[in-house]
Amino acid sequence: GLVVVGLVVVVLGLSVFTVNERELAIKLQLGRVVETGYDPGLHFKWPIVQNVRKFPRRILTISDRPERVFTAENEALQVDFFVKWRIVKPEIFYTSFMGDERQANQRLLQIIKNGLQLEFDQRTIQQVVADDRVEMMESLTLKGNEQVAGFGIEIVDVRIKQIELPGRWGGGGPLK
Repeated sequence: GLVVVGLVVVVLGLSVFTVNERELAIKLQLGRVVETGYDPGLHFKWPIVQNVRKFPRRILTISDRPERVFTAENEALQVDFFVKWRIVKPEIFYTSFMGDERQANQRLLQIIKNGLQLEFDQRTIQQVVADDRVEMMESLTLKGNEQVAGFGIEIVDVRIKQIELPGRWGGGGPLK
């Protein structure tokens, strides 16, 4: 009798999973996505055959080392930036990156770095520093979102923290 009760408790424990309000979850059956869109709370799955992958619902941040870019005047600048992004379709995110945030970060960084270079290529130092910064960040976010739409993620914001002129005149300095 105790063995049966113990076995039932183990099977029930393997059949139940919870999703909290800070998570997105997908149910996999033999490696394929079979269900998504879970509300926070208690849910059920078949033990052994099905498993659950959870992803953060919060906004994630990528901050990398400063990137060297060139302006329309062919002036080199060091641009320090960060990207805010989130997972919006966990099933597509899972199939695109096998659920690995590091792979998503690397791909997203490459897209943003390429976009930064394209934006800076079209502007002078004066435009970058004083005039077009807000327009440039909005354009970069919009174009970036077009490129990542098929990955199940969304770029929330791209911001430049600092622009620095390399030491051409003996030191350079930040242009905030």
